[in-house]
Amino acid sequence: MPHLVILYTGQLDVETNMKVLCRDLADAMLTVLDESDKQVFPTGGTRVLAYPAPHYAVADGGAAGRKAAQFDNNPHGGSEDYAFVYLNVRMGKGRSEATQKRAGDILVEVT
Repeated sequence: MPHLVILYTGQLDVETNMKVLCRDLADAMLTVLDESDKQVFPTGGTRVLAYPAPHYAVADGGAAGRKAAQFDNNPHGGSEDYAFVYLNVRMGKGRSEATQKRAGDILVEVT
């Protein structure tokens, strides 16, 4: 059963309707075709799951965010409060590299 699991920092709930994003990603997965023009992800078996990460750390402690703010002319300075999204796609064995890339490209377009 193919899955797309999304892990994200909770503050993104303010900026993103995660339910709509999950639906859009599921719909996009159903458009992926292999080299024989067959649907890669089965309609009844494709799952998109999203989980906010209540606890997380970014290794640099916010240094990159503060530095980026210097270049953005952000009057409030940089933020140590990083937000991130992690998408993990799983699909059955035997998919060609081209099919895997096509699936990834389609998902990136949606996000």
